[in-house]
Amino acid sequence: MQEKEIIEERIKNQKRQYTSIETGMYICGDIVEFKRIDLFDESFHMMVPEEFLEMPVKFQRVKYPSEFRPQVIMTSMDLSVNLGLTLFSQKSDAKEVRVILESIKSLIKKSYPDYRFFKSEYKKDERQPYGWFDFKSYAFDDAVYNVQFVMLIGKNILQGSLNCPYAKAEDWKRAMLQMIKSIEKTEENRI
Repeated sequence: MQEKEIIEERIKNQKRQYTSIETGMYICGDIVEFKRIDLFDESFHMMVPEEFLEMPVKFQRVKYPSEFRPQVIMTSMDLSVNLGLTLFSQKSDAKEVRVILESIKSLIKKSYPDYRFFKSEYKKDERQPYGWFDFKSYAFDDAVYNVQFVMLIGKNILQGSLNCPYAKAEDWKRAMLQMIKSIEKTEENRI
């Protein structure tokens, strides 16, 4: 076997071995490990890449210039992969998840007709119904892959967004969807 073939075989093995956020995932040439973090006064927890940290406020203002930016913004070390979360305290129910998700999608489509939308999915999970959709947007100098989601946590709505450079979308999409599915209300529900 030639050296190139050996390297290709190693990569294939790593891709087969590291396929979930529990074991780590092979993403863009690296094995990304995940950790569980508690959010919003430990109301719920979620798995995120170990390297994620809270985005510094000066970068938040540039990346999310609106005053309505997410309440929690986490990012990779190079600021290229981002997670934004907002928890709304208004009491809601499962029926509203789909309505809110469709409203967000409709607003984005209307505001940015050149964005390209892909898949949309709604999960009627009894504990935590949620829905998501993904789309391609454009930043200053690059295309961006986005996943927007809405989930019912207790009686409150959690709105989230995940994004990365479009060139990394194929690898990151699997991880992003698993991150959404990892969200769980804590035992002592504070919300």
